[in-house]
Amino acid sequence: MITLFLVIAIFLLVPVVLFFMLFAKSIMTLDSVTIAGIVALELHMTKKVHPAFCILAGIAVFFLIAAVYTSRIAFWILTVLSVINWGCIAGFTVDTLADHIWGTVVGLLVAAVTFGLHIHERSAHF
Repeated sequence: MITLFLVIAIFLLVPVVLFFMLFAKSIMTLDSVTIAGIVALELHMTKKVHPAFCILAGIAVFFLIAAVYTSRIAFWILTVLSVINWGCIAGFTVDTLADHIWGTVVGLLVAAVTFGLHIHERSAHF
């Protein structure tokens, strides 16, 4: 079930992620959109909430996370969670049953790049 959820989340969020990477160029905005999308999908898939309410919940979570990113402590907490999130998504996507080393290496590289992007954006904007 978790694998199916990850596959659906990845295929639904990839266009949104690419849009924000190309146009917004903000890792914090990308994180907010991703978390909002995951919350909306989770509400719909597990709680069977109507999709319209899931979208509204996702929008509310987006603005909440975006507002919380301005706090120093919340920034570091969300950065660590984001690094873990993107590292795991990349690692599980690349991971194969025959060779787990690729999943581990790609996950760690993506986590390092994500951490660097957060630090760069934090120093550029705050």
